[in-house]
Amino acid sequence: MKKLIILLAISLFTSSLYSQENDAITTIILIRHAEKQSDGTNDPNLTPKGEERAQKLKTKFEPTGITAIYSSSFKRTINTVLPLSEAIKVKITVYDPSEAHFIDKIYQQNIGKTVLISGHSNTTTKAVNQLLGKEKYKDIAHHEYGRIFIVTITSNNRNVLEIQY
Repeated sequence: MKKLIILLAISLFTSSLYSQENDAITTIILIRHAEKQSDGTNDPNLTPKGEERAQKLKTKFEPTGITAIYSSSFKRTINTVLPLSEAIKVKITVYDPSEAHFIDKIYQQNIGKTVLISGHSNTTTKAVNQLLGKEKYKDIAHHEYGRIFIVTITSNNRNVLEIQY
């Protein structure tokens, strides 16, 4: 049921923005990685709860028509989207979140498509804000997981829908 609600929300949200017949709708779904282990390293794996969340992400987004998946190079971000990547047979493309305009490059390469980006507590909302062209969101709290930002872009609109998973 939740999968259907997410699919319906994306569909209704994007169709309400579709104002011109030739206007491409680009949907960029941004998430923070799932729960990570505290192993004292800079690149920990997911916890069992994080692995469970990654499976939920796969279940929710498998039917949405995602054509590209991006992740930073860390195990926690890659492993969050790996089940979805394998299910829909879309390769994970690694990006560098420290690059100033990484989100603009991803957008330009995917106009008219639906993509998912796995990031971090301090990069996900920054990317959403860049896509919107305004400072709407602050960094995600370190203990907070499960927020999804669905940014829909047309030639004359940029909107965001926030949901939980």
